[in-house]
Parts: sequence; C-alpha cells; structure tokens
Amino acid sequence: MPEPIDPKRFQKVDMQECNRGDKIRNWHSPKIGEFLSRIWSNYGPPDYVGFEGFSYCFRDTETGLYLSVYSLSSGPAFGGEDKLWIDGNFRLSPDLEARFNAVIDAFERLMANSSLADCEIEFNTDFGLYRVGVRNGIPFEEKVDDEDSSTNSTPHNVF
Repeated sequence: MPEPIDPKRFQKVDMQECNRGDKIRNWHSPKIGEFLSRIWSNYGPPDYVGFEGFSYCFRDTETGLYLSVYSLSSGPAFGGEDKLWIDGNFRLSPDLEARFNAVIDAFERLMANSSLADCEIEFNTDFGLYRVGVRNGIPFEEKVDDEDSSTNSTPHNVF
C-alpha cells in the first residue's frame, strides 16, 4: 500500500494565485458531497462557492505546481496550468501532463486517507439551488426549496 500523503504537502493558496487552466481529469467518483468533505477535513471550506459548484486552489510544495480542485457542472475534477497548442490540439506537454498526473495521484491518495467532515454548501445551477456535503458521516446532494435555503452560496460548517 502506498505511503499516506502529509496534508502539509498541499498548501491552500488564494484563488488569484491559481490559474485553473483546463481540466486535467475527473475524480473517480461523481459524489460531490464526498469530494467536498474529504477536502474540507484537511483544509476547511472552499475558497470559492458560486454558480454550479466550488473551487479550491493548492500549491504542491514538492513540485511547485498549482492545482485547482473543484466541482462544477462536469462534476468533481482537477485542473492545472493552461494547455499548449501541440500538433493541432490544445493539451499539456507530455512532461507537464506526467508531472500533473503524479501530483493529482498524490492528492487523491491524501483524499482516500482523509476522514469525512460534516459540512455543507449551497450553490445555484440551471436546475435550481442545490445543497451538498456530509451529514453524520453520510454524503448527500439535494435540491433546495426556495424557502428552505439558509445560505445561498455561502460555505458553512454544520457543527
């Protein structure tokens, strides 16, 4: 089994320092509440909550690469540096792609060894207001009735 990753390897940084660039790959599961909770357990609430989801920005202290960890309409994902025009397509250079995939692998190992933190956020979508997070250790995603909304796109801990 691979060694656990120290959460200090990934330094949470201001969103303005992080160029989300393009999606590199999705997280292995579409469960937004679980994704949020595993990150929240190490780093607290997201830096940004807005239309269709949330975003965090991290600097990998081992490589210096900036990693966006977010969930928007396409689901939980990881992004990074802007892609380059190579052979008629926008993509990462092979070297940069390998480096980012190693960083994402490490972040995913960190998440796999992270406990679920009770938390929740609300955000608007084309389909209305949604609330996602974890309650009593169980991930959830739910549509919110207008009169049930308490925060409207403000992250908060449910403790």
